[in-house]
Amino acid sequence: MIPLGAVVTPYSQGVTTMHELQANLLAATAELMSRAGMRRMITRAGTGGENYIDFGVGNGRRRSKTLILPNLARGATVSILGLLESTGAQVTRWLFNGQAGTGTRQILHFGDSGRCVLALSKVAVAAHYRALYTDRYDDIVANEDSATANRIRADIRVAPERSRLIFRDAYDQPEIVELPPESLSLPLFRALRGEVQQLDADGFAHLTPLLDTGRYALEVAQRDDGQYGLGRGFDLPSGRRMAA
Repeated sequence: MIPLGAVVTPYSQGVTTMHELQANLLAATAELMSRAGMRRMITRAGTGGENYIDFGVGNGRRRSKTLILPNLARGATVSILGLLESTGAQVTRWLFNGQAGTGTRQILHFGDSGRCVLALSKVAVAAHYRALYTDRYDDIVANEDSATANRIRADIRVAPERSRLIFRDAYDQPEIVELPPESLSLPLFRALRGEVQQLDADGFAHLTPLLDTGRYALEVAQRDDGQYGLGRGFDLPSGRRMAA
């Protein structure tokens, strides 16, 4: 457990992990749950694996279940294949197009046909490539003649300022849903992974509207110095608890 006084690296300093992508997938999952009429809260963020991420969901009365979001990441965009629920079977599988298989139940299905696409923000695209190439990233993008650098620059150039979900109906008409910026979705994702997030008053004020949606099973503790700790209830150290 991280103490409430722990210093969390400010988002503005940059993070060379895949958390920006995963945080956007968390926000996408919350939106899809609302569209599916699911009233449960996200209680846990998993790490997932290649082409999927998983989340625990519950309503406080029943045992938490696991949602699975199959997806295909392609540089600046992610094709959302569907939303599945694990049935609790020992084997959990789904088809390549996101349809339910052994041990899963279908909640939503889009397939890899452009019906639901996550367009990542410039920040998330840059973070994705920086995490992918780690120490070589700066050298790669500095090479004007590099095909890889040209692809990275092109992906960042076409990316929106904020990540968004793009839905298309049977007539190919788009519906765009703006997602929270990474400065908000990252603390939520990390808190749901069990890492207590330290927030100042402004940071907490910006997060409050998302916490008020009731989509995330997180709690807030306030310190005497005015700082806030955001985390799952059993991860938070002692302090004055506040309703999230």
